[in-house]
Amino acid sequence: MTDASFLRVSVAAVLLLLLGGTVPPAHAQSMGASPLKRSLPPDTAITKTDRVTVKGEEVPYEVTTGTQPVYGDDDTAVASLHYTYYRRSDVDDRSGRPLMISFNGGPGSGSLWMHLGYTSPKHLLISDKGYPVQPYGVEDVKVRGWRV
Repeated sequence: MTDASFLRVSVAAVLLLLLGGTVPPAHAQSMGASPLKRSLPPDTAITKTDRVTVKGEEVPYEVTTGTQPVYGDDDTAVASLHYTYYRRSDVDDRSGRPLMISFNGGPGSGSLWMHLGYTSPKHLLISDKGYPVQPYGVEDVKVRGWRV
């Protein structure tokens, strides 16, 4: 198998897994692996809490990451969309809070860069020249003119 065809098969297998399918046995065997089954239910959420310091103020937040099922005509989940939701947790009345929706158009770039670049409370450490600082790490968001 050439490097290019191995890459195509590998990408196809990953996409199938992300869309809730399994790797077809022929492709899995050609990659030297056994068929993999998806173990994540189509409607899953995990929530954690953390704190970030913005303009000298400590801001607690809650982050939920999960999958939102997409249902077919027979009311069974045919795919799942992944989401990450950040919510400031020390605000009781959220009716006046802003809501920002951000999504990547993919394929071609993972949403990881979107989160580490501008949507999450923690950002990737970047040098003055614009390169990630190694070893890789994150820092609290630096907000200019934004309400927290």
